[in-house]
Amino acid sequence: RARLDYYRGLEEFIATFFETHGIFQESQELLKNGDLAGARKLMERCHPEPVIEQFARFSSIGGMSRGEQGLVVSMNTRWLSHIIRVRQMLGMEPIRYRFGPTQHDPLAQSAGRFTFHFSADHQIWQTLGAEETGTEIFVVPESLRGANELCSSGIESGKPLELSMQPILSPGLFRKADSTRLPAGNYRLRLFALDPASTAAGQRVFDVQVTAGVGAASGTTRYQFNSVRAKLLRLLCHGSAENEWNSITEIASPALATNVAAQASASLAGFEAARAFDGQQDTRWASRGRNDWIQFALKSDTALEQIDIAWFQGDRRQYRVEFLVSDDGHDWRKILAQVAAASTPAPDRVDLFTRAGGANRAVELSYPVSLPNAGSVELRLTPVTGKAVLCGAILEPVDSAALSR
Repeated sequence: RARLDYYRGLEEFIATFFETHGIFQESQELLKNGDLAGARKLMERCHPEPVIEQFARFSSIGGMSRGEQGLVVSMNTRWLSHIIRVRQMLGMEPIRYRFGPTQHDPLAQSAGRFTFHFSADHQIWQTLGAEETGTEIFVVPESLRGANELCSSGIESGKPLELSMQPILSPGLFRKADSTRLPAGNYRLRLFALDPASTAAGQRVFDVQVTAGVGAASGTTRYQFNSVRAKLLRLLCHGSAENEWNSITEIASPALATNVAAQASASLAGFEAARAFDGQQDTRWASRGRNDWIQFALKSDTALEQIDIAWFQGDRRQYRVEFLVSDDGHDWRKILAQVAAASTPAPDRVDLFTRAGGANRAVELSYPVSLPNAGSVELRLTPVTGKAVLCGAILEPVDSAALSR
């Protein structure tokens, strides 16, 4: 009887696993092609957790082998984690990071690069330590931890610490090397900290600054207009101060229609107009000509008030551009644009001993952040007195239904 139950469970697991993985792959493909709504709808049907539980349940019949135990671990860390990453990229699940000791086995065959923490409520947190952050690690003695599992360890730094809240498994969290962008919408960043050393106020003070970025690419410029409605927007490009090349990595605005392909008067092979509007930071539109243009359709129910352009090497080149709008594609009128001045919110100065109400007490800091377009959430901790400290960070979508390209 037990043998029959085992093989029946194995058969059911295989069928369910491949069905779930197939949905995951289809969702990934839609996301890659810029269809966030379709990818999100598919991902709502992707439930890997019950599949892993199903495997653990039937493989326990007669006692679980070491190989089966290893497969449970592997499915959690090498399968479930990738599905959670896509959920986070779609704004469907919070991004969770914990800071503490990490494990690295460089001599192991197929050595893993990531360390995970599974909390008591079965949530996956990626753990970042000294190797990933370049900071010092501290571990709170068990006698002082209390009931706060998250603040049992952390990182501290006497230098400014910058973290990009990317989905887990991203390679460039502290180096901003990843081009992954979060969907537009409202988010809340929650930070968790505990001071393991201070005995009085004023001994550990640091500034917390949370900003919204347009994307990972440098050289992004925001242009603002007096509110205007039209059917088409054309960028008449005149090269840069260096040469005649025009090149846009990505363009974003709430007024741009996503169901109409971009057009251009000229494009270099492999650098067509659509590549400036595909949600990818590693593709771009490029042409060579002082009066070449690229054109986008505008939404009928949204006024054009601003546009963000990530110019290729825009941090080093000064591009020249004019903006034209039209209602019929024949008659065009020029609209004046003003380059928006860079603005950053005032930092929150945190005296950790005072905020926590004493030593070795966990404190939670919460910061709202809004992404008008797909972009990134950046965190910067700047020490004022002593070292900045961080035990955990969660970026939660507040209105996950507010998605854009």
